[in-house]
Amino acid sequence: MRRGTLEIPSGTPFDHAIEPITARFGFARTLYVAIQRDGRHLGFLNFSERPPARPFEEHRVRLAEGLAHQAAIALVNAQLVDELQTANRVKSEFLSTMSHELRTPLHVIMGYTEMVEDRDAEDWAVASAKIRGATRELLEMIEATLTLNRMESGKDGPMIDVVPVRQLWDELDGEFAALPRRPAVALRWEPLDGVVLATDRRKLKTILKNLVGNALKFTTSGEVGVTCEVADDACVFRVRDTGVGISREHLPHIFEMFRQVDSSDRRSYGGVGLGLYIVRRLVEQLRGDIEVESEPGSGSTFTVTLPRTLASQPTLRVAS
Repeated sequence: MRRGTLEIPSGTPFDHAIEPITARFGFARTLYVAIQRDGRHLGFLNFSERPPARPFEEHRVRLAEGLAHQAAIALVNAQLVDELQTANRVKSEFLSTMSHELRTPLHVIMGYTEMVEDRDAEDWAVASAKIRGATRELLEMIEATLTLNRMESGKDGPMIDVVPVRQLWDELDGEFAALPRRPAVALRWEPLDGVVLATDRRKLKTILKNLVGNALKFTTSGEVGVTCEVADDACVFRVRDTGVGISREHLPHIFEMFRQVDSSDRRSYGGVGLGLYIVRRLVEQLRGDIEVESEPGSGSTFTVTLPRTLASQPTLRVAS
């Protein structure tokens, strides 16, 4: 026996795995060769002989090992091609979505600008609100893209601040109050006094802003609630909504780059699929955990657990 190669006569205790095959075809001896690449075991090749069978000669063993090596290369290359095709498909979907999402608010801005320029326009306030909304959409997409670029470059490490949670609550509440939203959706911030974190304030604010904005976008009626609890040396933030929810099969993928549940979500709710990916990466940078619980039609709850100081190791868990 050599590393990755094993020769077994038929009828030995080690032959039980393929005994039905060896018995059916009358094989007397089998050579097993592992298919390995970069320390990973991908499978094995087996070469069998009928009686009278002698031990496999050295040159035949080397030939079998060469074939196994070529099989390993072929399998790895096939996997790389599949990953490349997936990456190209995701990139194409992103470019298509981004071009559409950028074009739509620009058309709104152009159209309502022409209305404002028309001296006969009766409702300048409506036109102005539409322009502000479309401009905000563009700024959010640009900011998401810039945030992604900073994270991927590795030049955006945490900057530790003293963050009073109640103060951050009030700031976010004021920002969301100034934005238009569905009148049937209430946004509630559970009061919390005296809780302070030593963390990156900007990143924490971006995490909460993205989660709350996402919850508002996918909730047509009911409420979005934001809470914070202290558990040992951690702060647990929860953003829950009564929105459309997420099916079980899509939960493992919602934190992937450029991913939304399906293409119809882009048409119905907009966005380019960067928000939750950015949230996940920022939570990792803050040495935290993120979980999601959701059911279609029953809403979603995103739970972010952050250390009160940056000391723990980052993990990501997706709960069903």
